[in-house]
Amino acid sequence: MNSKLSFDTKILIAIIMIIVAVGSIGFYAYRSMNNVIAAIIKQASPNEKLLLLKGVTINLNEAENYVKTYSFSANSSYIDSFKIAKANTYIKIKQLNKLTLPNAHQKMVVDSLDKMIGKRFLLLEQIQRSGKNYTYRQTLDKVYEKIVTEKTTSKQEIKSPLKKRKTFLKKIFGTQQMQKNSAVEATPAISRNQLQKELAEVKKEESTYEQRKLNKQLNLNQKDELIMDQINVLIKELESAEAIVMIGKTGEVQSITGRANNYILLIISVICILLIILAITILRYLQKGRIYNFALQAAKSDTEELFKVKQNFFTRMSHEIRTPITAIIGFTDQVLNTPLTKEQNFQLAIVKKSGEHLLVIANEILDLSKLESGKLKTILIPFDPNEILNEIFVMMQNEARQKQLIYTLSSDKDTPSNLIGDPMRLKQVLLNVLGNAIKFTDKGEVSITYSSTKTGDKNILLNILVKDSGIGIANSRIEKVFNEFEQADEHTSLKFGGTGLGLNISQKLLKLLNGNIELKSEENQGTLVIISVPFAVGEKPVERIKLQVPEAFNEVQILKGKSILIVDDNEYNQLLFSTILKSTGVLCDQAINGKIAIDLHVKNNYDVILMDLIMPEMNGIEATTYIRTQLKGQKANVPIIALTALGSDNIVTRAREAGINDMLNKPFKKQDLYKKILTVLKIFPPHSNENIAKTQVPSINTIEAPPFNLQDLYRVAGNDKSFIKDMIDVFIRTTREGMVKVKYFTEQKEWENLANAAHKISAPCKHIEAKLILGLIKQIEDNARSLNNIDKIEALVIQLEMEAESLIILLEKEITK
Repeated sequence: MNSKLSFDTKILIAIIMIIVAVGSIGFYAYRSMNNVIAAIIKQASPNEKLLLLKGVTINLNEAENYVKTYSFSANSSYIDSFKIAKANTYIKIKQLNKLTLPNAHQKMVVDSLDKMIGKRFLLLEQIQRSGKNYTYRQTLDKVYEKIVTEKTTSKQEIKSPLKKRKTFLKKIFGTQQMQKNSAVEATPAISRNQLQKELAEVKKEESTYEQRKLNKQLNLNQKDELIMDQINVLIKELESAEAIVMIGKTGEVQSITGRANNYILLIISVICILLIILAITILRYLQKGRIYNFALQAAKSDTEELFKVKQNFFTRMSHEIRTPITAIIGFTDQVLNTPLTKEQNFQLAIVKKSGEHLLVIANEILDLSKLESGKLKTILIPFDPNEILNEIFVMMQNEARQKQLIYTLSSDKDTPSNLIGDPMRLKQVLLNVLGNAIKFTDKGEVSITYSSTKTGDKNILLNILVKDSGIGIANSRIEKVFNEFEQADEHTSLKFGGTGLGLNISQKLLKLLNGNIELKSEENQGTLVIISVPFAVGEKPVERIKLQVPEAFNEVQILKGKSILIVDDNEYNQLLFSTILKSTGVLCDQAINGKIAIDLHVKNNYDVILMDLIMPEMNGIEATTYIRTQLKGQKANVPIIALTALGSDNIVTRAREAGINDMLNKPFKKQDLYKKILTVLKIFPPHSNENIAKTQVPSINTIEAPPFNLQDLYRVAGNDKSFIKDMIDVFIRTTREGMVKVKYFTEQKEWENLANAAHKISAPCKHIEAKLILGLIKQIEDNARSLNNIDKIEALVIQLEMEAESLIILLEKEITK
């Protein structure tokens, strides 16, 4: 382990430190801010002590006012208000006692204040009592006592209604009432002078009393002022003490804020330093990263360029190999049809076999190119594995017989005969593996054994074992034989030949099929290859339709007199085409590129143009585009067959878009060339429904009704096979497009759109009486529209896809006949 910390570790440590620092700042700042806010809120809220002191002052002043007002008005309600003010004062003093408990000095001041307030209330009560206004009534009572009245009444005396002792005024008014009621007369007992004298004495006495009362009130007021001054002093002392406390709290808040600021500043400084270090580190890393990325991009570009060069090389090499192979195989066939000696026949057979071997190599290279570029696709169609294995066994039987090998095929009877998958790719793998087994076994046996293992309700694992007693492979070389261009050793390559691509391609094909290949071998003991591929089990048995074509159909006689333009830059291919066609009486012209071909076509009338796609100056696609767009009439519509050694899907698509009528792959057989020409000329053998016969395949269940019926279509077309082909092409295209939509809407659960898409597929199916597919479409459409049995729709769509693809394959075979 490297003792130095990696860049990722450094960055991680720095980030953790920054997170911790930021977290610390956040926590401390949060706590400090809470303390500051609490202190500010406390300071911002009214001070309870000061409010209470203010209330005490107000209550004392109110009590004093109530006492003085009472002294002048003698209204007893002011006495009640005085008592309330007194009670409120003591309540506030009690609250102050509680608030000042923590502060001894303030508590002492409050106690003193309590005593002084008690003294003041005693003085106020004395002032209130000294102010009673009852002296005038007493004076009048004295005057009345000195006045004697003599009552003179009439003969009928009326009893006085007044029983109680009355005051002077009441007696006067009461006497008047008595006079009215009883007519009693009273005569004063004293004289006027004497009355004045008595009044003067009373006045003097009253004056003396008032003077004494005034002196007493002044004395009480002076004492009250002294006590109030002392109370004010105590209140001011309390206010000053509270102000000092508040100043102290403000200083504390400032201290907390200062400490928090210093701490935050310190941590921010640390964070800044860490960020600077982190930024420098990241910048250095990015600088190195840019250098590395530049190198990686350059390497990626070089790799992609090399890959493109490799693809182009494979494609070009395949084309360049196929082109001379076309000439080799074609001319060999031509010569083999002439009178030859036995030795010449043997030699030419070797030439033809060598050419076919080169073709296998070219095909392997092209397959490898497609696999690496991801362009090789698989299809899912029903097939019978028993048929595939039997077909492969029979195909290789002759080679095994030539080497006098024991050659056997055995199977498990429980293997289903109706699987869903790609039989063509499986066949290609088996041909490679079985071909190797026979090639590397000089004596002994080669056996094929296959069985199946159930992995689900509708899934199985097909296991195929290919065993031989050949030269075997050393354990150290087993893994390498799956590499490109690898064989067991150089001796093997020199002795047995081959490209070393077979197993590599087989492994990649099996990967496409989600399968696996395993190789067990011992040197000089033989090899066991185990192939395992998962497949779905179909719901219905596989059926096969054989299309029979009448034998009495002579292409040579039909082509005689036709005019054909051969456009190919390879002189051997020109010669081969001319030789084959002239033997049928066809008139041929030749051109080495598209430009010359256009000039010849403008000057002459040709029935068909055979157009190579890869040529100098103007290629076949460009020439076809010019003919279709720039020329007019019959010259623009001349049938054109593309000649190509390229298997590229892109080339095929471009050719179709340009207006190519058909494709002929090199190398080819002359019968294939005849059929292509007759097809584009719309010349077909007699064809009727009687020629369509159902045949049974061994060990496969068959279905009585064919999957389609073209009888009505042939009748409507008047046996015009070109029209039939166009209709079938349209059917295939629209069905595949429709199935894409059906699958999409099923996945999205858009039932209404699914019903519409399924219905759209049904129309062309009716023309060819594809009853099975029509039945499935009807079920899907009904369930989607009614929303009943929605859970069954997915299974129906899967079945529809399988049946549609199976039907399309059969139709494609139909149009190639």
